[in-house]
Amino acid sequence: MSLLRFTPKIYRFKGCLNVPKSPCRRGYALASVSQPVLRSSAGVQADDNALRQVFDEPMHPQLNPGLKPTGLFGYPEMSSPGSIIALGERTLSRAKVLVTRAKQARQSRSELRLLVKTLDRLSDMLCMVIDMCELVRHAHPDPQISGAANSVYEYLCSYMNTLNTDIELHDTLAVFLTDSEMLASTTYEEQQVARIFLYDFEKSGIHLPDADRQRCVQLSDEILVLGSRFLQQASSTRPSYEMPIELLDGMASSYRQEVISTSSSRWHSKNLRITPHSRAHYLVSRFAPNEEARKRAFVGANTSSEGQISNLENLLGARTKLAKLIGYDSYAQMALGNTMAKQPDHVLQFLRTLSEHHRPAAAANAHAIALAKQIQLDLPSPPALLPWDRDFYSPLVPTTHSHMSLSSFFSLGIVLQGLSRLFTRLYGILLRPASMAQGESWHQDVRKLEVVDETEGLIGYIYLDPWTRDGKSSGAAHYTVRCSRRVDDDDIAGDAVAAKDEDIDLALPLQVPSVRTSGKIGKYQLPIIVLMCDVGPSHSLPSLLTWPEVETVFHEMGHAIHSMIGRTDYHNVAGTRCATDFVELPSILMEHLVASPACVGLFARHHKTDLALPYEELRKHMAANDQFAALNSQHQIMLAALDQVLHSAVHEDSTTEWARLHETMGVLPYAPGTSWQTQFGHLFSYGATYYSYLFDRAIASRVFDVVFSGNEGDLNREMGERFKERVLKWGGGKEPWELVGDVLEDEVIAEGGKAAMTEVGKWGIGDETQS
Repeated sequence: MSLLRFTPKIYRFKGCLNVPKSPCRRGYALASVSQPVLRSSAGVQADDNALRQVFDEPMHPQLNPGLKPTGLFGYPEMSSPGSIIALGERTLSRAKVLVTRAKQARQSRSELRLLVKTLDRLSDMLCMVIDMCELVRHAHPDPQISGAANSVYEYLCSYMNTLNTDIELHDTLAVFLTDSEMLASTTYEEQQVARIFLYDFEKSGIHLPDADRQRCVQLSDEILVLGSRFLQQASSTRPSYEMPIELLDGMASSYRQEVISTSSSRWHSKNLRITPHSRAHYLVSRFAPNEEARKRAFVGANTSSEGQISNLENLLGARTKLAKLIGYDSYAQMALGNTMAKQPDHVLQFLRTLSEHHRPAAAANAHAIALAKQIQLDLPSPPALLPWDRDFYSPLVPTTHSHMSLSSFFSLGIVLQGLSRLFTRLYGILLRPASMAQGESWHQDVRKLEVVDETEGLIGYIYLDPWTRDGKSSGAAHYTVRCSRRVDDDDIAGDAVAAKDEDIDLALPLQVPSVRTSGKIGKYQLPIIVLMCDVGPSHSLPSLLTWPEVETVFHEMGHAIHSMIGRTDYHNVAGTRCATDFVELPSILMEHLVASPACVGLFARHHKTDLALPYEELRKHMAANDQFAALNSQHQIMLAALDQVLHSAVHEDSTTEWARLHETMGVLPYAPGTSWQTQFGHLFSYGATYYSYLFDRAIASRVFDVVFSGNEGDLNREMGERFKERVLKWGGGKEPWELVGDVLEDEVIAEGGKAAMTEVGKWGIGDETQS
């Protein structure tokens, strides 16, 4: 059931979530906080200046010694290893009360009417602690605290796994969903939450006879073992390959000598052994004029052992068996049930259409490289471009480069100012630095931002951990620590009835503040988001960002603003808790926005001189970086198709299917003897949903063109309100096809289905003009 639906960290193709218990007051009232309003223009300017200061000025304080020391995110319960363990224990005990109440819901129609709310409260209670612990176990530098968080994370996840197979919960929910009179009194959002719960229940095989259900458990365990082995093998070093020294003739002497000195060889042998993906391998692939040398390097890096291929085939086979046992034709059909695509043939239709639309641009990219090969080899006509040619010849393709250092215009503080100014212009929302109490964050680098709406006041918090440091994970990630949901109608007092025969403290594990906002009935808990980034170290402020890092920050903030605006009544559909092939739309749209002249003009200024960045310099920089974007995207289309085909009902072995896709969708030919697919780790982690990012790229490109490209390139509130009111505010609580169709004012899209998937494929993904 969707109790287990944590907000996932989404793969991005850009440089792409014991001490004695403390006494707990027995009571039911939730704390309430007052709403700060957006300040005067002078106050807004002060907030804007402060935003830059807290990120760009060395040792700018955010700790407020006047505030009472607390725990992580302001929760005293997250202040020490012992308190974290105690929180986990109280959460488990309190969750069991809600489970009992949900199971008893069939005893009265009033309780059955509250079933979805009860299950959503249960999901929120568990996920709030689990999601916090998920972050803390990865981010906190104190091993005792991270260890305690990991323990709580693991045993609460284990508990939720038991809920996924709880027959009484499933049967009670089935009664609710088959009661037409009951459903008539519910909202679409409530029905959506109920359907999500039921879908996740049934994916566990809960509706099957006992023997089949036990077989489901066995297959699920087998898949986890095979998948873990597959991921380990995908990232493992490939065996070394043989390279005759004479094939290195023609390389620059320094590179040739480095390859020889760093590669192994037998005594007096003229053949080297080169490890794939090593420095020596890179030098051969990039700088060896001899085609045979590059071919050996390419084949060596893309070959699999029989054991690796067998493990992948066994994984795919186990997934197929599981899906058919549960009642689906294929694993892809099972995986797509809660997506916009719905059916595997819809995904394949989208990918085929996208490939047809996109392939000419990819072929133009390849032709440009082939021309460079022709000139280099002094041939009368462009030769065939082979897989091992690209790395060697593509740098020879002419391009226009910017000679200006762009990073000087993108200090971290300036980039955060740009985000706040963009949000203000589009949505009437700004980012405001906030002070923290001792113990509220996990590291002194963390900065806290309030997200403030001009009419609703405070709508959420963002904790930003931007700088690289020893022991911190690399890359960028978005964590939802707390989702928004309505809390004043929780009927906490009713829990006491379910717990009447048990000696359980009914106080909530965490005391969560709630607010009233204009335009909404009731009180809501505010979302908390954490963004982890990996920019220059904090001891050398200001940190100057590369353009890809600027895009990454804007992308991740697209997820954050979705959580802030998508404050729904139910936790399970709040913000980014939506369909897998819809969740990236707001964040990819932010990449389009940040690259627009209107947005760049809002903030891109030299951190010392305050001179504005000439947009033409950025345009040349983006053109050079994206020179072969169409070729790269065509490869991603092939990967998405491979993922879909291998999880379909009928397919040949994975190597044959990969070779066939080169014929039907590829631009470069397949290299016989290679089997790169065993390195495609996302076949396990994103089984049958790898198309999602391409799908959202297509939609985001269309939304930007239709909604945000008018008015002579300016960005204004009317555009922002259109996207905010028709897409962002609904989170996952409304059919996403309706949301996209509404914002685009396109009836075909609003209907969804195969026709809509085909139409989206025709749009392309925004890089078709690259050459």
